[in-house]
Amino acid sequence: MSDRRTGNIAQLPRAVRDQVNQMLDDGCRYHKIIAWLESNGHSGIKPNNLSEWKKGGFQDWLALNRELSKHEKLRELSYDIATANEGSKTQEAAIQIAASFLFQVFMKFDPDKLAKELDLDPKHIPTVLNAFSRINRRGSETEMIKEYKRQQEQQRLAAAQEKVVSAVPPGLSDEGRAKIEEQYRIRSL
Repeated sequence: MSDRRTGNIAQLPRAVRDQVNQMLDDGCRYHKIIAWLESNGHSGIKPNNLSEWKKGGFQDWLALNRELSKHEKLRELSYDIATANEGSKTQEAAIQIAASFLFQVFMKFDPDKLAKELDLDPKHIPTVLNAFSRINRRGSETEMIKEYKRQQEQQRLAAAQEKVVSAVPPGLSDEGRAKIEEQYRIRSL
């Protein structure tokens, strides 16, 4: 972003500037934007003011919106990963995103070019390897935690089932005895 802008559009209140930017983004003609500004108490804006703003302030606004959109998509991706994997947590999502980003970075490079760059400056090789190693270790730790939680849940369920079974009194119930007598036609004494 550039330094604080000082033109006529830049001096408008932020909400008004945002509306001007939205109108420019929607492809509105300058005369329509000027008419809107005048109807909202902001007269004196000329087409050349809008033209200059479109080259500068509007471009800053677009760049900011692209950056915000990237952050929103990253947040949505994190949420999707966290909710798609049963038992997954935000840390696991972050690990998966980091691995994905590293993979994307490497996919942009030509392997021959990357090899040449690493040959010219091999001090970066350990950094790259360490990053992958840490991600792999975190992934393994996450899997161990998931397995531990799964085992804990199985133990809890087994204990609950054992408690239910132990609450049933030993021996044959009156209903069970009656069914057996009826099935085998046994007479009670």
